Amino acid sequence: RAIGEPDVVAAVLGARGLPGGRLPVGRTALALLRRAGKPLVVVPPELRDAGPRHLERLLVPLEGTELSSRPVLECLCPLIAAPVEIIALHVFAAGTALPVLDRPERDLLIWAEEFRSRFCPAAARMESRSGAVGELVGEVGREESVDLVVLSWSQDASADHAKVVRDVLSRSTVPVLLLPVLLDAPRAVHRATP
Repeated sequence: RAIGEPDVVAAVLGARGLPGGRLPVGRTALALLRRAGKPLVVVPPELRDAGPRHLERLLVPLEGTELSSRPVLECLCPLIAAPVEIIALHVFAAGTALPVLDRPERDLLIWAEEFRSRFCPAAARMESRSGAVGELVGEVGREESVDLVVLSWSQDASADHAKVVRDVLSRSTVPVLLLPVLLDAPRAVHRATP
């Protein structure tokens, strides 16, 4: 990089050479994803011949922990250069359901607003579903006609890690922005109120 030129803030790479591969990403892409300390956009091979796209609607699935939400809070907004609609998504998987609700419709709205304000305040709205996370990210993405899925990830692609990232990359027909969870990064300044 030359003096005075800005640092790289994100990179774009192809997931793999051909559609329908048995792996979510090829070896080269996986090597980059494991090592990059910067956000990476993974483009599925189905979009190889597509022209330039405007990103207008982003889907941000969140599990509701500070560790996984920190990259979204700290890294996503600085990458956005034009107005976009951000849709936050939380999927209740087995063992993560809410306790019994007195008035479910009202209580879910209160919960969703608190979740959005705590973990993704830039989101225009919050969606929640129950089931398999990887499948539902794709389903909600299609329902909402999103242009980009945004995920944080630990950069650990071993067999017992990154199931959601693998599922989303395997099924996605839109680019996926992976924001690395930097375990030694300073804690976020953002503090949610209880």
